[in-house]
Formats: sequence, structure tokens, C-alpha cells
Amino acid sequence: MNHLLHPELVQRIPVIGDRAAIALNDRAEEAATDNTIYGPITVGIRTFNEAPKLERLLQDVASQVVGSEVEVVVVDNESTDHTRDVVREYNAQLVTLPRGEFTYPRSMNLAMQAASHDTVFLTVAHALLSNSRTLHAGARHFRPDDNVAGVYATVLPTENASKADRWLDILYDRGLFKPPQVVRKAGLGVMGATGAMFSKAVWHELGQFDESYQTGGEDTALAREMLANGYEIMSEPALSVHHAHGLGFLATVKELKGFADTVRGPRSMNSNALVTRQSRFGVSG
Repeated sequence: MNHLLHPELVQRIPVIGDRAAIALNDRAEEAATDNTIYGPITVGIRTFNEAPKLERLLQDVASQVVGSEVEVVVVDNESTDHTRDVVREYNAQLVTLPRGEFTYPRSMNLAMQAASHDTVFLTVAHALLSNSRTLHAGARHFRPDDNVAGVYATVLPTENASKADRWLDILYDRGLFKPPQVVRKAGLGVMGATGAMFSKAVWHELGQFDESYQTGGEDTALAREMLANGYEIMSEPALSVHHAHGLGFLATVKELKGFADTVRGPRSMNSNALVTRQSRFGVSG
């Protein structure tokens, strides 16, 4: 059975694309055979002026085969397009974050605060879900008798993925060939909130996302706190999402260096950085 929602995007990974698509479908099939009972899920989406992409993502959410209720919360950075109409059409909850108050952790905390359920999947509007079992694959690890606080996966290319993006996927997406695993160390990319599931109770217990990490890194910081406090983090291949910024090689290297810097410690977001972010990506994430 083909569970993949966008197989052509997985196949864009150089060299291993076809095998990666088969492996991801196998991981989704494994998740599909797991009849674990879990609670309702909240999907939290951050967005800014990307209504068409938001609608595609919401279509992916609507296509999910899950064993419980799914609610959707959209944190909007004061979009001026028809984002509100899309949110209304898909019966999602809208939370408005004023443009001048945006930081990455602030937008994520708002999504978590608005969530009605303990299991929360955080992503961005320009991402896509990889398969019809994405949410089920992640939520099945949040069993009442388990100690799991977070679940994450590798990130797959989108249509706008550059050559640099796609070649990097060869390095990062080897996880598709492995079963779900317990993560022992919170390094770069662990619990990256372009597509990760969090326990709201643990998020609240550990002090939420640290809003001093204004430019990013708050997700990895929370992951470190999870592990330090005895909680488990799972790597779940079938939770993978499609996401890319479409940058060239030099810009990608610069971005990766920036990611590494944010993981080391909090940095403030100045107004110039915010304008650059919006002009480059047209998004708030």
C-alpha cells in the first residue's frame, strides 16, 4: 500500500531518492500496523502571508489516518493575504501574533498555549506532511505508561529545494532506513519544530520554549531539558515532513552556521533580521 502523499518530492533526493521513498513508505506501513491507542492531537502551524501553502498543508492534515480527534491551531503573524479565509474554510483556530512581537519561540509558545490536547505537532505553513500516517506515527509514542516527551524526524525536500538542500538530504535522511529509536543526545536538528511532536504537560513543566532564543534554537534547548530531566525523545522516520528554504550552496552554509550558533545559546532578533527573514522566505518560520 502506498502511504506517501508526495513521493515525487522524496525521489528528488540525489542518489538515494528511489530507495528513500521505498524506505519511508515501509516506515509508514509499520506505523499503520501499530494499533496503539492514544489521545487527541493538536496540530500547531505558524504562518505569514502563505495562504496557498497553508491550504496544501491543511489538505495533508485532512488526509491523515489517525485513531483520535485532530484539532488545528494556526498562529498567524498578521498576514495580509487570504490566510484567514483558509483557516475558516478548514475549521481551524486562528491565533494572531502581532508582526512586531514575532520571535520563533514566541510563536511556538502561542501554539502550545492554544492547544486543547497534550500531544502537539508543531510545523510551519510552507511544510508538507510526508505520508498519510504522519500524525499517527508520532502520536503512538505518547502512551500513558511511557516517558516520552517528544518525537521528531528528518526533513525531506520540497519543490523549491535547491541542489544544496537536496544533497544535504543524503546526509540527514539516512534515518529513513532505520526503525524508530530513542535519542540519547539533543544536538542540532533534534526536535526541530518544522515537524516535531511535543507533550504539552512536559513543555509546561520545563518552563515552555525559552523566549530568549529569539532567532531559533529554542526547540533544541527544550530537548536538552527533556533529556536532563529524565524524559525520552524518539526519532520516528514516518513523522518526516517536507521543508526547504531553497537556498544556494553558500547561503546554505551560512544558514547552517547560524543554526549551530543558535544551538549554543540565545540570540536576540533585531528589526533588520526580521525584515530579512520575511523578504527571503515570505514566512514566519
